[in-house]
Amino acid sequence: DRIEDGIDVLMVAHATELGPAQLYAIDQYVLKGGKALVLVDPYSETAAAMAMPAGPMGMPQAAPATRSDLGPLLAAWGLDYDPTKVVADLELAQRVNMGGESAGGRQIVDYVAWLGVRDDFIAKDDIVAAELASVTFASAGALVPTADDAAGITALFTSSDHAALIDADKVAGRPDPDRLIRELVPTGQRYMLAARIRRAAATAYPDGPPAREADTPEQPASDEAQEDRPPLPAHVAASNAPINVILVADADVLEDRFWAQVRNFFGERIVVPVADNGRFIVNAVDNLSGSDALISLRSRGVSSRPFTLIEKLRRAAEARYLDEQERLENALRVAEQRLSELQNAGDGKGDGALLSAEQIAEVERFRAEAVETRRALRTVQRNLRRDIDRLEAWVRGI
Repeated sequence: DRIEDGIDVLMVAHATELGPAQLYAIDQYVLKGGKALVLVDPYSETAAAMAMPAGPMGMPQAAPATRSDLGPLLAAWGLDYDPTKVVADLELAQRVNMGGESAGGRQIVDYVAWLGVRDDFIAKDDIVAAELASVTFASAGALVPTADDAAGITALFTSSDHAALIDADKVAGRPDPDRLIRELVPTGQRYMLAARIRRAAATAYPDGPPAREADTPEQPASDEAQEDRPPLPAHVAASNAPINVILVADADVLEDRFWAQVRNFFGERIVVPVADNGRFIVNAVDNLSGSDALISLRSRGVSSRPFTLIEKLRRAAEARYLDEQERLENALRVAEQRLSELQNAGDGKGDGALLSAEQIAEVERFRAEAVETRRALRTVQRNLRRDIDRLEAWVRGI
């Protein structure tokens, strides 16, 4: 029923079972100046993929909830969100493989419920999103300002004009992508997928804290239990300053499969981002964890004048990365050439077994070198992050 002091940033992701006490705790935390990154979802693809098969005796097992919201909190923060509706977009639809065969090849189709948000649909004047090229949303909801005056609410990502809201049930199970396209009637409206909220707000609980679960008439708390429970902090009816919340209408932005691919790099599995979802989340947490003054400063187009030293550090690290990769590839080419020479030298001489052992030794040696080079690349990246962190700390200091 409360959030303890000392929390820099509260992150709430697809919380499907929050009761009044937990919602009230979030409400009070935000009104008192706490910063929050909140992700809700009208249809969590991640939760749907976790649905359990039939259990013993063929009885179905409980599946994870695919729908989440924060009850009265979003309205108190100035936004409306319908947890039964998903944004579908003809222009930003992702090309996906539906697993079938078409014309002798893989069936790749436009899926209007999965959006690759890019270009003009990203808030380039907000530091959290300014340097992002694309972010993938999967069955996302829409955020709509509830008041005529939307001051203090900034859209970070939106749909295109060729979008509409559809029932979340239409994307459950195995949807028909072609049918979704045929039935979609764009409204000409851009739907807000994520927002920064920096405005004065009132509590969602004007009558004070909700009754604790054990305090209901049906189940009153015992005198001993009441004595053991610490009293709630004083009720806050409204914020003294603009609240600090980043709200995302899709929790699937956190799911790796929507923004990263695993590739094999000389026998080592490497995660390669194909969208900037990870950077967005890191940026959001980093931005919220700063002071109120810095949050406001960063969101006024600082990204249009990037720190030169930071950019130089990034470019230098990328150069080192490419140099190391080129060195490794050259070494592997030398190894292949040497192995070919050994094989040719062994033809007809009866010492093929010995030369085969030499080949194996060569292969193992260069495999070890590839692993060692990869380790060195990770060290370069860690050192880069360390240098950037030190620089940003210095900037905060001045």
